Amino acid sequence: MRLALATASNDIYYCSLMQLLGSLDGFEKYGEFSVYVLDVGLNDAQRAELAAAGRTVIKPKWDVDVSRYQGVPEWFKAMTARPFLPTYIDDATTILWLDA
Repeated sequence: MRLALATASNDIYYCSLMQLLGSLDGFEKYGEFSVYVLDVGLNDAQRAELAAAGRTVIKPKWDVDVSRYQGVPEWFKAMTARPFLPTYIDDATTILWLDA
């Protein structure tokens, strides 16, 4: 079984994201897993920090057509991408979503 943990963040919730990621430190002793972060509005410095920490950052697309709605914010991709996580993380047998 290949486990992937998925979450999402924008620049506003970055502190919460980092707390979540910090809480996972040391859990590798219970089994191997990878962490994927959906970028729904991170800034360049935040993406660089995540990359330096070895986290996989994925920029999701609009998997659901929201064109008939005006002003849908970028962070809403965190909601619409969830049913499509296997297309973004195709090498995992199990994907666990954790809100940051």
